[in-house]
Amino acid sequence: MTDAQLHIHLVSDSTGETVHQIARACVAQFPNVRTTEHVWTLVRSLNHVEAVFAGVERNPGVLLMSVVDADLRAEFEKRCTERHIPHVSVLDPVVDLLGSLLGQPSRNRPGGQRKLDSAYFERMAAVDFAVRHDDGLNMAELHDADILLVGVSRTSKTPTSMYLAHRGYKVANYALVPGVPFPMQYVDGLKLLIVGLTNDPKRLSVVRKTRQIARACVAQFPNVRTTEHVWTLVRSLNHVEAVFAGVERNPGVLLMSVVDADLRAEFEKRCTERHIPHVSVLDPVVDLLGSLLGQPSRNRPGGQRKLDSAYFERMAAVDFAVRHDDGLNMAELHDADILLVGVSRTSKTPTSMYLAHRGYKVANYALVPGVPFPMQYVDGLKLLIVGLTNDPKRLSVVRKTRQIAQSDEKNTSYSDIDLITDEVRDARRLFARNGWPVIDVTRRSIEETAAAVIQFYTSSQESQQ
Repeated sequence: MTDAQLHIHLVSDSTGETVHQIARACVAQFPNVRTTEHVWTLVRSLNHVEAVFAGVERNPGVLLMSVVDADLRAEFEKRCTERHIPHVSVLDPVVDLLGSLLGQPSRNRPGGQRKLDSAYFERMAAVDFAVRHDDGLNMAELHDADILLVGVSRTSKTPTSMYLAHRGYKVANYALVPGVPFPMQYVDGLKLLIVGLTNDPKRLSVVRKTRQIARACVAQFPNVRTTEHVWTLVRSLNHVEAVFAGVERNPGVLLMSVVDADLRAEFEKRCTERHIPHVSVLDPVVDLLGSLLGQPSRNRPGGQRKLDSAYFERMAAVDFAVRHDDGLNMAELHDADILLVGVSRTSKTPTSMYLAHRGYKVANYALVPGVPFPMQYVDGLKLLIVGLTNDPKRLSVVRKTRQIAQSDEKNTSYSDIDLITDEVRDARRLFARNGWPVIDVTRRSIEETAAAVIQFYTSSQESQQ
């Protein structure tokens, strides 16, 4: 069968990660479809809506959205209906279920699950930790680690470390070298999990997409505290029995991303018999794609995580971000999609790693007082350069905290508010002089900063068509 070609416009009023994961999980069920993704993030005004539909007009296809603002969602629905554009609002089934169950309206707040709380800052510290402990670096500091990954070269240690770091785990990794003994002195007596990685083809398919949907939807109900029970690799009736035993112990709502039709029917039947509120989160998108493409889905669990060229491109992007962190290997920027530039502690590294997991090749460069930016490395290159800035007072607090953590009391200029103000001013002048777009990260999470970068990147790519 000839591959079908499909443009998919992924629209979000937040980071776009939720709708991105859903789209890939659903498209994976149609083996003869080749897709081109157009990612539209932080869509929060009518001007943004106009830009999206201009893009859809240039590249007609299907529109999937995770837009929580009711008025904006209604505008998308109206325009899609008028233009006969196939579309789905991916959060609606879960939000509607929670609203009826809780007896309260949603608050229609974009990105509500990404608040800057202690858990958020712990995740960012975990990303910094993973970068500083990649490939055997700083092994003497493993007393702070949760996990150490050990394996020979090319066993996915770095990408796995970065993925786990974004989930909040402090992870180090060590590459085994023939003839060089593993340095046991660094781990003796430590209470950390050490995991050996090999190139066995078996892989773990996670329920990340379902958890993202749940958190995005629960965030719309401000007075609800949740306890998550995560059931992965549910692929047999024995697994189903275990799930329902868990639901019996802790009654609540059940959200599922189960693509096998028989297994999903079993969940539906048992939930209905037991009056358990439930939603199959992928169904609306899979049904839309099936009717649009005129072919059935193949009901293959974890199909979006196949080891294809797109997967290896994402892993290459993570490797690229690590090798081009903090100004390293600037002579190789001809391979980059994006360069992030900013003074110290403006979230360059964690933003780079997050974007790398979305498939973008990102480098970052830290501006140093008195050291001019090396323009020779970017002259003539077609890459997006984005300036990151932060409020000087907040920067001073962040840098002081870092100094305390590293017992660095001598470098007083690093956190001096007056010197930081000068740094930020000089950085903004550099950005303005070169016409680089600027993002103020002061009140943004890493995910929101990355979404703004993707917005600039999409606009840049669309303008070149």
